[in-house]
Amino acid sequence: MYIGKHVKLLLQNNLVLEGTIEEWSNKKVSILSVDKKSTSVILHPKYDIRVVKIIHEENESEKESEKEKVLQSFPVKPIVQAELQEKFKQVQQSPSNDELRLKTLTELKEELNKQEKIMIASKLKEHKVGEVKTIKYEQPRFFTKQSSK
Repeated sequence: MYIGKHVKLLLQNNLVLEGTIEEWSNKKVSILSVDKKSTSVILHPKYDIRVVKIIHEENESEKESEKEKVLQSFPVKPIVQAELQEKFKQVQQSPSNDELRLKTLTELKEELNKQEKIMIASKLKEHKVGEVKTIKYEQPRFFTKQSSK
């Protein structure tokens, strides 16, 4: 059934086993660990196994190519955002209703949005948590405890 596949198993006692299936039957399941140094045997798989997750491995080169595609979708251009905004305002103020004008407006707006996304992403990546301030809570002074005499 799952023989030879890389799986993660969640057992009844919340233990997670990961490895390659060597044997799978109604009476016994044996799993070769990821480091191939040990084998785990489950004697009552029908009662002990809650979830089976089959892992389809991807090549490292495929993962890197996906990352490169994402980075290429937001290319960093030398044009500054202020210059883009200036061009957008100039084109917007021109009195024509020409389709070319509308096309350039949309292109400039897309560029502005890309630049904004790049700036936000870089700010999120570069953000570091500074000093954390602790707050001291006290009771207000008008709730003073009355002394008994």
